[in-house]
Amino acid sequence: VENYDVASQLQNKKLEEIKKEQDAQQTPETLALVREKTAYDLLKAQDMQDRMLLYHHATGLRRQVVTLVNAKAFDLLIAAFILLNTICMAIDSWKPAAWQKSFDVTTDYFFAYVFGMEALVKIYAMRGSVY
Repeated sequence: VENYDVASQLQNKKLEEIKKEQDAQQTPETLALVREKTAYDLLKAQDMQDRMLLYHHATGLRRQVVTLVNAKAFDLLIAAFILLNTICMAIDSWKPAAWQKSFDVTTDYFFAYVFGMEALVKIYAMRGSVY
């Protein structure tokens, strides 16, 4: 038992020495980076906690919608619609032909519907707490 105590004390002493060396080596820039990362980690943890709380309180259909809205695939799908909308708006020209006018009107209504539905789905899922 005494050997264990002596070994434990030596190990603790060595750990304290290593910690003192690391503290001495930290510059203000290093400390700022550590604080930034810690703040980011805390925000990320809070976001995950908020999402889990939403999921926990949701039941039935709303729980499925919360799962859908929090999925990365949903974010990627919306990003793809944004990109496609940007391309459709870029096709616009100074003197559009009849088909271009029709195309513009159709795509405007389509994307208004898509982004409106995204907003409604997120509001339903988050109940105004996040979105």
